[in-house]
Amino acid sequence: MKKILLLIILSALIVPFGHCQESKQPLQLVIKSDKEVCVGAEAIKIEVSMKNISNEEVIVWHAGFWANHKIVLLDKNKKTAPLTDFGKRCRGAFNQMARDKNARRPLAPGQEDKYEFELNKLYLLDSPGIYYLTVTYEESQPDGWIGSITSDTIALEVKEERRSISGVSAGA
Repeated sequence: MKKILLLIILSALIVPFGHCQESKQPLQLVIKSDKEVCVGAEAIKIEVSMKNISNEEVIVWHAGFWANHKIVLLDKNKKTAPLTDFGKRCRGAFNQMARDKNARRPLAPGQEDKYEFELNKLYLLDSPGIYYLTVTYEESQPDGWIGSITSDTIALEVKEERRSISGVSAGA
């Protein structure tokens, strides 16, 4: 009985250290907005930065951005905000294996790859409220990094544009 108990204890000590270690993610995905609050149809520019945080070169792929980046905007009820027609086309392009653009991009340790887009071109932001944005980079091309990473979530507020009696915008 003591041998069985000793075997169980040794197994419990060995298994977590040998099989449950998480591999360190070599990439970091960060998103930033040029504003936290926008009024009416004001453009919201989003910068996406992918940084190699490892000590080795990492290969990522440029595939026209939309094919391997998924932009998700949720309202305060965690429902997906309505997409524009362009946003629907971009969402449809996400993670399609047949790509007409696919350029290999090596990132040296510490190097960043940046891209900027206007959120309003993807989503209809005509309802005032708080929205939550995340971006996911997903790649499965051989000869490079394979996996999926998601940015932290950032909050954005859309305020209704106030109108004066003359109908001219009065700001917020």
